[in-house]
Amino acid sequence: MKGAGAGIAVSFGSALGIASVARAAAPQAEDTLVISGVGGSTQRLIETQIFPQFSRTYGVKRLIYIAGNGSELLAKYRTERNRPSIDVAWVTSETTVDASRDGLLAQFDEALIPNAQAIPASMRSSPTALPVGVNAVGLLYNTEIFAEKGLPPPDSWLSLWKPEFKGHAGILTIGNTGAKALVAMLAHILTGDQRNLDAALDRLSALRPNLMDVFSSPGALDSAFQQRDVWLAPQVALRALQFRRAGVPIGFARPKEGFTGYRVETGVIKGAPHPKAAHAWIDYLLQAETQLKLERLLGYGPIRPDIQIDEDLKSYFPPATEVFSPDWSYLAEHRKALFDGWNQRVERQR
Repeated sequence: MKGAGAGIAVSFGSALGIASVARAAAPQAEDTLVISGVGGSTQRLIETQIFPQFSRTYGVKRLIYIAGNGSELLAKYRTERNRPSIDVAWVTSETTVDASRDGLLAQFDEALIPNAQAIPASMRSSPTALPVGVNAVGLLYNTEIFAEKGLPPPDSWLSLWKPEFKGHAGILTIGNTGAKALVAMLAHILTGDQRNLDAALDRLSALRPNLMDVFSSPGALDSAFQQRDVWLAPQVALRALQFRRAGVPIGFARPKEGFTGYRVETGVIKGAPHPKAAHAWIDYLLQAETQLKLERLLGYGPIRPDIQIDEDLKSYFPPATEVFSPDWSYLAEHRKALFDGWNQRVERQR
């Protein structure tokens, strides 16, 4: 795996007027850190834009990054239970639930993570994982097509069912974390109970006439947007922001029922070979300056309420407290029923 001893660091410093709870008072960490997370641009940006400043601050010289999706990484944590090679898990809320239940994550030494004090108690769901950012899921829509057809911007999750979108709506398959968040949100809207998954799946079954496709990957959905085949779809804010930066006319609408989404979380692997470096890394991710890096580089909405979002980005990064968070423990308990119901009522109709 590629290390991160070199790279161009992005520094936001004190000029932003934001102070972290604590910084250089951290104890001397080990000289190596092994983290796991998604690959691609996220891995590259962590290695080149986020790790170098951490290295200079804490003296951790070597980063080893293990890339994979949630299920792949969870399998690795389980396989290495008795002799882990990874220090830090960087995962979504649903993977956190599985890793915590399996006893794969260690309880934090809070004294080593002073910036955890900045996270509201309502944002902390586990003693073995801390959120570092939020992926808000809203409605992406092609602003050019909407203007051409005289359509108002979508204002509700239920806009997906409007007849004018017949054959031009899209959704991601249930293996995607955002798709699970959508199911919970629909259950909440339709019945007031996010656990009523049957009601949500029944409503999604009725969406088939409007769907151009159920997409197996975010990249495939991106391509359908760019080709003007899909006009409207639930997706994370980061995708809309990436489209904007690329000059593609894709807007990001906040449904009147609110955003749904999921948190990006970190945890120390139980028996981690470099526990001090692991705790230092998590504390660093929660510093105000790093929170801004995570927002601007990776598209994660800050978990800290004291972070001021640039005015032109506020529509992409709602406060974490305003993002509907599914009951991931319940979804984990009923994963088989959810997948079976989705396959029977949504996928098999294609």
